[in-house]
Amino acid sequence: MTTEELRLQIKHDRLILLDTPVQLRNLAGMASGNWIIAADRQRGKSCALAQLIYQRTQQREDRRMYGVEPIVLSFRNEIYRRTTASELFAALTPLMTEEKILLCLDDVDLLEGWPQLLIKAVVATPNIEILATMSTHSARQITGNTELRNKFNIKNLADFTLHEYLRVSKLSYNEALNRFIRWGCFPGILLSSERHTESLERLFRTLFYEELLPRYTVRNETALRMILHLLAEHLGEEISYNGLCRMLQETGLKVGVSTVVEYISILEKTRFIRSIGCFSEQTTRTPKRRYWFVDNGLLSLFIHATQLREKLLRNTMANAVLQEYQKHTIYYASQRNASVDFYIPERNIAIVLCPNDELIPEAVQNLQRFDRKHPTTYKYIYTVGKISDSLPRDIFNIFLPEWSSAL
Repeated sequence: MTTEELRLQIKHDRLILLDTPVQLRNLAGMASGNWIIAADRQRGKSCALAQLIYQRTQQREDRRMYGVEPIVLSFRNEIYRRTTASELFAALTPLMTEEKILLCLDDVDLLEGWPQLLIKAVVATPNIEILATMSTHSARQITGNTELRNKFNIKNLADFTLHEYLRVSKLSYNEALNRFIRWGCFPGILLSSERHTESLERLFRTLFYEELLPRYTVRNETALRMILHLLAEHLGEEISYNGLCRMLQETGLKVGVSTVVEYISILEKTRFIRSIGCFSEQTTRTPKRRYWFVDNGLLSLFIHATQLREKLLRNTMANAVLQEYQKHTIYYASQRNASVDFYIPERNIAIVLCPNDELIPEAVQNLQRFDRKHPTTYKYIYTVGKISDSLPRDIFNIFLPEWSSAL
């Protein structure tokens, strides 16, 4: 690639990126310096990069890079696949002659040898600031690279929060929450003007077939997909690796427990699912866990229509709890005559989820029975609407919009 070819491509990439809608993400503390924005696909990396460029170059005159025209390279363009990091830097160097340089590298980890490009660019001139986006998987490599770790800050871009979606969409609270529950928290899906189901199916194909399978060299793609189906079917239920293995074998798949353990680990690393362990006084040979989906939209692809509303509500409640108490160790508890969805010993809290009102009497019983063996100060029932009947004085109702504030 020649410098002139690169100059034209930069102009094209800059126009495309600066035309990207700003999503008003929380990017506090990123007004200067070298930053890497790390996130998985469709979580708004490019939009966050466009927002940072605006904040640094247009928003306030006292910013160091105010008025600077950024050098933008978007590595999703096929043209960059035909060049190496060294060749690209050689073509880029003559373009970095201004008094202040803002170099923006979108999806830089798609370039072969991307760490070398970052290292060369950051030491090329003292008047440069670099903004780069990449996957969370690639960002983890930086922690083992002293040279990069000392030069770059890393911002792990969180999932789209309900508050951020409200600011961008301008919808009413109830309408935004309903869409959030139904379609999940991927910005690219929520803000899409296309049919959401088709967008979700395309997103799944990208995340599963183009990213997960090649990255982890999965041998049994069918088994991995079937695990997702089974975890959606048994959402929030206690399940062991052995139990999951038996279910897979009943469908005709030949898999062992070690494969199930490996595939569950992959699904957690790639943020398809999350899990919590069982609180038990006894050590068990076959540890059991409960599994939740990170995103409601992806979960909806694996649920039958008749179960859709209840399971999406239950998963949303679970994610609200996991977000609210993320700094603490969270368990579930399943005993002979009592079961609670979440137990947080450090906070002395027990929680039961009730996506429909018919489950409330059972939830009260479970909390009371659990309390006899493990006394808890705070016992909560999460519901959609406020419970109309009176509850025992030591059991409290958390209903919308109270629990949704954690989303």
